Amino acid sequence: MSPIDIKYALERAGLTQADVARMCQVAHRQTVSAVIHSVGRSRQIEEKIATLLGLSLAEIWPHWHGPEARRRKRPLNVAELSARVKALEARLAAKAA
Repeated sequence: MSPIDIKYALERAGLTQADVARMCQVAHRQTVSAVIHSVGRSRQIEEKIATLLGLSLAEIWPHWHGPEARRRKRPLNVAELSARVKALEARLAAKAA
């Protein structure tokens, strides 16, 4: 479903994004909007929307939950990676000595 379809389905059910945020005890409706637009992820909000609309997660967000789901990879943190490599090299050097 597109974000517009999700928002329209919620509206037809008499609900707003703020209502969903309150049900999930989320501080801001923008969090719900981010989930609807697949910018952010929240399993709790995704499941609540699916339950309210009577649809499966795969029907609403097939790119996250469908059979060909693709997961977003965490961005590469070069500093963290460099630190891990140095630590590993130090352990290997200590083991070799």
